[in-house]
Amino acid sequence: MPRLNLTQSFVNKAKVEEGITSVDYYDERIPGLLMKVLPSGRKTYYIRYKNKRKVSAQRKLGNAVILTLSDARALARRKLAEIAMGAGPFSLIQSNPSPTLEKFAASDYIPYVKTYKK
Repeated sequence: MPRLNLTQSFVNKAKVEEGITSVDYYDERIPGLLMKVLPSGRKTYYIRYKNKRKVSAQRKLGNAVILTLSDARALARRKLAEIAMGAGPFSLIQSNPSPTLEKFAASDYIPYVKTYKK
C-alpha cells in the first residue's frame, strides 16, 4: 500500500508487477483517495472512509481513463466532505435490498399461514 503524491503522468504509466493481483496507490494530498491498478491494466479511483457505524467502507469513483486525477481529487473532496457533514453521499446505493424478518413475517408469512390455520 504505497502512499505517494499521485501525478497524472504516474497514473498514465502505473502498472502491476507480474505475480501480484492488484496494487493500491494512496494519494498524499487527499486522505482516503486511492487508485487501484489491476494486472489487466485497468485503473480505478476509489475513496475509503469510515461510515456511520465506524466501519471502513470503500466506494468506486470512476475509471482512471475517463476521470483525470484532478477530477478524481475534486470528486473525492466533495464526497468526503459530505461524509464529514453526516450525509450519505452513496445513499442511493442500497446495500441490502432484502426485507427484514419482521416485514417478511407481517406481509408474506402471516397472511399465508392464516389461509389454512385457524
